[in-house]
Amino acid sequence: MRRTHTWILAFLIAGLLASTGCDTSDPGVTEQPSEEEPEEPALEEVCGPTVEPEVGTRWTHQESGTERTVTDITFLDDQTGRAIVRKWGNDAEPPLLLKTSDGGQTWCRIAVASHKVGTEMGSALFFVDSEVGFIGGEGTRVMKTTDGGYHWPMNKQVYDSYVWFHAMSFLNDQTGWVAGGNGLVFRTNDGGGTWTRQEINFNQPIFSIVFPDPADPALGLLAGNSGALFRTTDGGGTWTRLDSGVDQIIGSVAFADATTGVAVGGEQGMGFILRTTDGGATWEQVVADYDVGLNDRWVGFQDVDFGVDGFGVVVGGKALLVTTDGGATWTQEETGTDAEFFAVSVQGPDAAWVTLDDGLILRRKASSALP
Repeated sequence: MRRTHTWILAFLIAGLLASTGCDTSDPGVTEQPSEEEPEEPALEEVCGPTVEPEVGTRWTHQESGTERTVTDITFLDDQTGRAIVRKWGNDAEPPLLLKTSDGGQTWCRIAVASHKVGTEMGSALFFVDSEVGFIGGEGTRVMKTTDGGYHWPMNKQVYDSYVWFHAMSFLNDQTGWVAGGNGLVFRTNDGGGTWTRQEINFNQPIFSIVFPDPADPALGLLAGNSGALFRTTDGGGTWTRLDSGVDQIIGSVAFADATTGVAVGGEQGMGFILRTTDGGATWEQVVADYDVGLNDRWVGFQDVDFGVDGFGVVVGGKALLVTTDGGATWTQEETGTDAEFFAVSVQGPDAAWVTLDDGLILRRKASSALP
């Protein structure tokens, strides 16, 4: 979905960052100078085929062309999708932008030039449309493309800090938010040219940001470490912390409609799902202590997204659950893979995609297509 989630690693290093004395107390407006890159030739696009579907499963295996982890994915409709392969640490490979215009039958890969990024990039991804997109990552950097990923002329450090941006949400090509480590939240009203910090009185990582109703840009939610849920009704001018009822990581928030949504997370191989029916004002737990199959790791549910008619998918560890009633009830589905799930994007019951740590992408197909 439109949020990227590499929050497990971030949780493990949060204590290290805190011990280095990172400044988290400087609110206000930041107008860092743009760091525009010289014009370059368009990056090369390489495309590859789809793997045949597994027999007996509803999920088609799609070949991304890489064996690296696909850390985030977003679909604009049932045909047009974008995904990001993050650059990890001193990995010699640059980030990869993955593109499809046929529902994932074919994925094309564009290597985002390594000299344009810091040590790590690609922990957050958001595309407003098929051409305008943003990538976030280490050092509070944001990159922007206006031609579908072939050029990235904007490479801006939003704030003087090492921490990562983990989440992005945009209403259009001008207005959007980024959020990440040390409770940093910023808003732009000019397509990323300048950013204004929004204070939330929280110094732990934020992993998800969502504005659920396009008709109401004032209503938004943030989620992060220690069960943190924040809500705004004035476009982020003020954020109020809510009672989530949990004290573990909340990794992702998504809404089925303007009032009904879920927040998912967990730790140590156990996941939970919270649900709201009043636009995020109050929450109740509908799934608790769900075994995601990786009890030796700091992982629970990592990502969730909704499509039409209350259909949604949540992933984390080796577990994948679906709902058909806006998150009130959930059922696990088999996918024919034993890899670890990372991210999900949903348009509907026969148009949902999930990413895995071995580069594989899965698409859910209609029940009539089952063998």
